[in-house]
Amino acid sequence: MRSRVDVPRRPRYDRLVLRRAAALAIAIAALAPATAAADPRSNRIYLLPVGPVPALELGAVEGALAAFYAVELKRLPAIALPRSAYYRPRKRYRADKLLDHVESLELPSDGRTILAITAAPISITKGKAYDWGIIGYVAIGGEICAYSTYYVKQGLRDPARIRERIGKIAVHEFTHNLGLVHCKERGCLMEDAQGTPLTFDRVYDLCAACRAKIAKVGFRVRPAPTIPWPRPAKDAGPSDAYLKRIRRLWE
Repeated sequence: MRSRVDVPRRPRYDRLVLRRAAALAIAIAALAPATAAADPRSNRIYLLPVGPVPALELGAVEGALAAFYAVELKRLPAIALPRSAYYRPRKRYRADKLLDHVESLELPSDGRTILAITAAPISITKGKAYDWGIIGYVAIGGEICAYSTYYVKQGLRDPARIRERIGKIAVHEFTHNLGLVHCKERGCLMEDAQGTPLTFDRVYDLCAACRAKIAKVGFRVRPAPTIPWPRPAKDAGPSDAYLKRIRRLWE
């Protein structure tokens, strides 16, 4: 069933090839920018819940984005998870098909980004792994992003830690939408997660270089944000040996 929102219909473009080339698990490759149909001058971000999404998780996304960016956040009515995207053998939803479904809906065209957020597991084909579970799926500089909180929460029971990870990754994914690629500075929110949400336990803020890049694309990042999570300990996050083992699973 198509979900309708009483706003102008978003123009559709053939961005499928670019989107599939750009997405790599939660480590998204630095490829050519996508052509956005949304207004790049807008500071409006639409959150589109796909399937049931807990209020705590939506609030964590909104709080983190508002802390770092001067944005106007609006929630759209939730839509059902599309059956066409369901991959039965692994009980996950294919991220590319999920975004195809989102693009087929009548959605706002007056925002900078539509963030389709779900609590269900999503996946893509990554290297030798046909169905690799991921957190985010976005074309660099694109207009729509898919974000799953499913793997973000694994191993966590403390609501504060769950909000922290969800918020950090929301900033990371949205910043990809602005056109930025991964950052080599350890601890920057744009650091490459290398296939595991544990990497986000050691990140804290956007580095000076990333802030300068955001300013160049004309989007306003807050110069001194009230960061909604504590500064991580020096030994936080996964070890280099662990990250190496993770990379071997798809390389």
